[in-house]
Amino acid sequence: PRPESGPVATEEQPPQGNNPMLWGALAMGVAAYNANDFQGAIVHFTNALKFDPANLQAKQYLANSDLRAYFAGAKLPELLAGALQQYQDILARDPQNLAATEGMAVVGLDAGQFAEARRWALRFVELHEKDTAAYFLATLADFSVAFSPIQQARTKTGLRTMWTGHGTQDPSRIENIQIPNAEIRKSLRDQVLT
Repeated sequence: PRPESGPVATEEQPPQGNNPMLWGALAMGVAAYNANDFQGAIVHFTNALKFDPANLQAKQYLANSDLRAYFAGAKLPELLAGALQQYQDILARDPQNLAATEGMAVVGLDAGQFAEARRWALRFVELHEKDTAAYFLATLADFSVAFSPIQQARTKTGLRTMWTGHGTQDPSRIENIQIPNAEIRKSLRDQVLT
């Protein structure tokens, strides 16, 4: 997934509202975000939401900062949970919000909630059919949903996996592309082709 998903905060994007405290907190958050200080950005965008708890721009920037901090190495579950909460809040008020829809797919993928990620990725495709990132996320979600069950079915039927590690294939290990047991194939189709 693209950790930089969603619009990058820039100084050219004026904050919504006319509260100077909100503007100041957003401006400091934008500066921290653009300097790759995602923890600092989180603090400033959280403060901005104290001045205007309903501000969608602050919620979007906070969610993006949470994701960037998560992917930058922190990998703290509360960062994903924070991004998830902000995206849900945005979508409750703006169900067509592209960045929040994409964000929901990214969070779902990284949290291992592949079916949920797939649902959001398909929604992203529906909302923005010309964006290649939408199709990438949908494909990644499909792969994530199907990979483990396919490998388990191959193992159950005695076929070795062609994957020797994450993303590494060994074509010499492919004995058969098709799982030989028809009952297992049907069960697999029922499980992953929903």
